[in-house]
Amino acid sequence: MTARMTSSSGVKIRDIVSEIRSNFSVRITMSRAWKAKQISKALIEGDAVKQCNLLWRYSVELRRVNSGNTCKINLTRVGPTIQPRFSNFYFYLDGLKKGLTTSCRPFIGVDGCYLKTKYGRTLLIAVGRDPNDQYYPIVFGVYETETNESWRRFLTLLLEDIGQEKMNSFIVDTSKKTCTCNFWELVGIPYRHAVAALGFRNQSPEDFVDDYYSKDTYEKCYGHNRKPKKTTSGQEQTQTATQEQTQPTEAQTAT
Repeated sequence: MTARMTSSSGVKIRDIVSEIRSNFSVRITMSRAWKAKQISKALIEGDAVKQCNLLWRYSVELRRVNSGNTCKINLTRVGPTIQPRFSNFYFYLDGLKKGLTTSCRPFIGVDGCYLKTKYGRTLLIAVGRDPNDQYYPIVFGVYETETNESWRRFLTLLLEDIGQEKMNSFIVDTSKKTCTCNFWELVGIPYRHAVAALGFRNQSPEDFVDDYYSKDTYEKCYGHNRKPKKTTSGQEQTQTATQEQTQPTEAQTAT
């Protein structure tokens, strides 16, 4: 059943009952099939409490292998004697920072989605466009809900990582390659008006395509070293993260 649920998340209780009867000639109740599904789900997703405590080690390990990585974890503390609960986190890898600021087009898209897990939360992400006009992952974070305040905190951290000089480039393109239709400024490729004008002057439009589309820029975008995190066997090197035990956020109830 675990293998079936790994490949398909839409396994229904009645399907489990039917498969057990046809494969093993055994009849089981709906309640037992539901329990079996919950056990399989726990094996696939793991223990959320243990995973929450590993966030500290993960954060320390990311900063150990590269000091340029940004890892911020916030907790909610109810009382001095009560274990704090996970609130939100924000991760931005240094290799992605360098690829964005040196090679990607100056446009950023953001989106969020609700995490359908026991503890809920909302995943916020930001993506860019690489020199091949494909999505380029920038940063991700997990926050309480998708609100104006959570977006404000997320984007504030993102702009701090990018730097003040890049904040301006998202607003104005100071290049001289412009056209009154504004298409050239937006995509970096001469539009039909510019192509006609360049043809009249016996000039090649390819010579006026933005450097973002060049092979050298593409290689530069993905050429930054992203050191891998050590596996569980290397966790003894992160024992310096002597953080107290952290509980996950309160479980979400269906409404």
